[in-house]
Amino acid sequence: MKKELNVRDLMTEALILTVAMTIIATSVYFFLVPSHASISSISGLGIVLSNFVPLPLSTITMILNVVLLVIGFFTCGKEFGVKTVYTSILMPVLLGVFEKLFPGSESLTGSQELDVICLPGCVTASEIMKAKSLGIGVVKFFPAQTSGGIKAIKALAAPFGDMKFIPTGGINTENIGTYLENPFIAACGGSWMVKESDINAGNFEEITQKAQEALTLVRRCGR
Repeated sequence: MKKELNVRDLMTEALILTVAMTIIATSVYFFLVPSHASISSISGLGIVLSNFVPLPLSTITMILNVVLLVIGFFTCGKEFGVKTVYTSILMPVLLGVFEKLFPGSESLTGSQELDVICLPGCVTASEIMKAKSLGIGVVKFFPAQTSGGIKAIKALAAPFGDMKFIPTGGINTENIGTYLENPFIAACGGSWMVKESDINAGNFEEITQKAQEALTLVRRCGR
């Protein structure tokens, strides 16, 4: 019975990893590649190298991942993990499938701006001015609490009335309301709801309860 349960768990994890990597590969091939956008990952490095090396992105990504896997095996040993090997190989395989099925695919949105949506981190007036010059109307304020909290954001919101802020870092159930009650706060981010210890322990009931508590606090602020 225990063996069957372990097999079931492994199959579930493999399915989750496969779906996750499929989503990532889809975003890379159908959004980033057509827009010539590079992200800080092996896929991003592969996109850059594909402009100089006469090889498809899937091949470049496979070569890079294999090299890193070899390095990881010798430096980390067996603890390197089967999951890491699986996802590292699966990514270029999925890109290769997309290259065969959808050669020369164009962006699904037709817009480079939509393909590379991001929230730049801004905690100073000069950084906000730079964001505004690029047409950005929402910025991430991180780390919120150690950067002055809601008082600092209010000071920045005064001269930049059309800018919205998303504070993260140090946000919790005790202070989230002081942020969300202000109209210039677009949203708040916090990791207190999903702690790594709860995930590792499979304590999803605790995670669900914390998420429900956060949702209640948000609704109290009229959001």
